[in-house]
Amino acid sequence: MCMIIYKPKGKVLPDKEELIDIERENPHGLGMMFVENGRVMGYKGLNVHDVLHYTKKDRREMVHFRLGTSGKMNVGANHPFLFPADKVEMLMWDTWKADMGIMHNGMIRGYGNDNLSDTQDYILQFSKYPDLAAGIYRFDKFAIKLFEAGQKWGIMRKDGAVKLLGSWKEKDELWYSSDPFGYGWEWSEQEDSFNSLSFKNWKKDKRDIFPRRGFAEWSKFNGMEGI
Repeated sequence: MCMIIYKPKGKVLPDKEELIDIERENPHGLGMMFVENGRVMGYKGLNVHDVLHYTKKDRREMVHFRLGTSGKMNVGANHPFLFPADKVEMLMWDTWKADMGIMHNGMIRGYGNDNLSDTQDYILQFSKYPDLAAGIYRFDKFAIKLFEAGQKWGIMRKDGAVKLLGSWKEKDELWYSSDPFGYGWEWSEQEDSFNSLSFKNWKKDKRDIFPRRGFAEWSKFNGMEGI
């Protein structure tokens, strides 16, 4: 179910051998995101050599190793994804810059199909509610709780702020979304994705706590682009 490594500023990623071992266990694609010149930069379709080339000690970074469970096994389905994204093609960009980027570790029941992974489908559906998306950008507690759905997420904002959702573990001053090498870490029980405060139930009950507006009307995220 994938692996995300979060590297805080001033720290270094694991060595080449360890990254290769993680990639071997999660072989369906490698991606990375970090902030540069006031934008979150997202890169997919990388290999370990690329990651070690891009990494810098003086910034926060996230690296994602995909173990695909739905959707296509191609570069577009790799993480990270810009957020929000109201068009399928935006989720397929292999290189992008935006105000926010997201990585996911887990399986979201009820989402995903032959063309979209569960993560892509979930982001696409959530992005139809721009004010909820704005809440994610602000790290609003309600919006974050609604979005989390019992999963593990790594979220990075253009100002460098980072949010890790779900159960993560620290090792050598790095944060891992899952147990990389069978260390036997104990993970707190994950909340079921169909709990009473879930995005799926919120839509079903039509609890329109936030007004719905067109995507383009919410200018905070205008200017996202593939590069």
